[in-house]
Amino acid sequence: MRTWCLVRHGVIVIATIGLGLGCTSGFDPAPAQTAANEASAVAHMKTIVVAETAYHAANGRFGTLEELAGANPPFIAGAIATGTVNGYAFAEAVMPSETEFAYTAAPVEPGETGVRRFYVDQTGIVRSTADGTTPTADSPPA
Repeated sequence: MRTWCLVRHGVIVIATIGLGLGCTSGFDPAPAQTAANEASAVAHMKTIVVAETAYHAANGRFGTLEELAGANPPFIAGAIATGTVNGYAFAEAVMPSETEFAYTAAPVEPGETGVRRFYVDQTGIVRSTADGTTPTADSPPA
């Protein structure tokens, strides 16, 4: 590493430049990416609530992820229904009916793509756990 000291207009400026791979900052982008993935999962859970509300208004019942994605026009993006989005997999926790629905979102690689798991139902409250357990309607809000 090289360190320079420069006096400019009475202000001391000290600059350190790391040389070599991995010596430049010590910044680990993984926690930031995990937080971004979790924020994305929460946003998608809220999108599911809006989609379910619209689907229910049009059909008299709540729909499955596949029905929400397969409608014309679709209520949600197909990736939510058929795979993973930003390191999270979405699934029905309760089979949708006339009166209720519930979904979970879990990190595909716990600890890597996300830490928290999420749950949402017809109340619209997104709930989460961070201990690896599956969240429920009794879990704390996210």
